[in-house]
Amino acid sequence: MKLISTELGKVVQLFVPDEIRPLSGLNMPDFIRLIQERYGFAKVPELMEVAQSGAKFQIGRLKSAKKTINISELAVFDDGAVVNSFHTDEAEFVLQDFISWAKKTFDFRDAETERPRTFESRLVIEFDRSIDAALRVFDPIRAKIAKAVEDSYGVKTPIGNHRIDFSAPMKPALEISHLALGIERRISYPLEANRFYSIAGFRTHVHLELLHELENAIPKSNPAS
Repeated sequence: MKLISTELGKVVQLFVPDEIRPLSGLNMPDFIRLIQERYGFAKVPELMEVAQSGAKFQIGRLKSAKKTINISELAVFDDGAVVNSFHTDEAEFVLQDFISWAKKTFDFRDAETERPRTFESRLVIEFDRSIDAALRVFDPIRAKIAKAVEDSYGVKTPIGNHRIDFSAPMKPALEISHLALGIERRISYPLEANRFYSIAGFRTHVHLELLHELENAIPKSNPAS
């Protein structure tokens, strides 16, 4: 398996608002200005936007001693914070930096009620093996679909299995799109490229491990089709 790109690494931390809110209140213009100064965000929220949909900051960076972390978005709500970067480790590093800094700068308090962090990872990968090899039971219907396409539109084209989705019978966490694991074939690429967009409700390294396990479940004896 080859990792083509990391599209998203997201971390979400929810709070009980009454427990963390500064006892002396919060000056929102200063809050917005100082966050923008610390992380260099290119886009900052307007005051009316904060009241309606939370404080959402976009396109920033955090410079640490070892590297610069690019931040797609930092969103701060009454009951939580969300960081979007390109790896969940980096997003979590930014989140922890923000929480520690906000406590020192604005007198936010430690939460009494612990709520677990949730994660989302989105990747583009290429498998060395074709998922169609693991789904030979669908070969007859794929052949019939190809025939239907040819009869209807006069086009001969191979038909591949487009999506595999593993899900849980429960609602995903707030701000998380997918609780388990899914892959979907990238459009505009030939079937033999085996290129997929994948989304999972886990840390990036767990996501990659699961994709490796998925590919290992594909029979080796069947070449890519």
